Amino acid sequence: MQIWSSLQSLLAVFGGGVVVICAIVGAGYGIFRMLGEKWLDARFADRREALKHEQQKELEALRIHIARLIDRAAKLNQREFDVIPQAWAHLNDAFSRTDSIMRTLRVEPDPDKMSAGHLEEFIARSKLAEWEKAELKKSEEKTKYYREQIFWHHLWETQEYATNLSAYVRKNCILIPKEIRASFILLNEMIWDAINEQELSHRYPYISFDLSARDKFFKNGTPIMKTLEEAIEKRLSDLTNTVI
Repeated sequence: MQIWSSLQSLLAVFGGGVVVICAIVGAGYGIFRMLGEKWLDARFADRREALKHEQQKELEALRIHIARLIDRAAKLNQREFDVIPQAWAHLNDAFSRTDSIMRTLRVEPDPDKMSAGHLEEFIARSKLAEWEKAELKKSEEKTKYYREQIFWHHLWETQEYATNLSAYVRKNCILIPKEIRASFILLNEMIWDAINEQELSHRYPYISFDLSARDKFFKNGTPIMKTLEEAIEKRLSDLTNTVI
């Protein structure tokens, strides 16, 4: 009772001032709370936007990285798709030329049996050099002379095809799968061994050569070519059907 009397005395003394102060304090708290909530909401919103922006940047960087990887892989596949058939074309040219020059029963023209007009036209169209053509016209054994000289032209052409094969495979080896590349290298070596052996045996007919390179070429060359052809067909099919 005494306390209540004291409060009444205070209210009597201060009266409405206390009420006003309480009202002001209450209003200030309400305003502070409202502004504080808005400030926190704004801060959270800014933070969400910043995080969203960072995520978008990271996703865009990842997208660009993946796109570059896909583009790089596609270009490599395209290069391989272009290189392998070209290497196969070089191999076929070199292989067929080597096979032809290695044959002992080659069908060559017989100038000794040609008429004068036929011989003149034949010599004009032949691959012989001009000095060889002149020598052929003067030769008493035209067929023998022609076949000896034309052999070297065939040999040089074969060596040129083999050189093109070697250079192309060496230049593009990193674009040819390992297993396929191994067959190209093996066949290239067989071709060169056979060519070199054929040149030596023809240049030095009085020396007896074992002709092992020739026998190896005829025995193993075609089967390896067939196996390689199947491997290339499969690889090209895989490249065509690759979906990155």
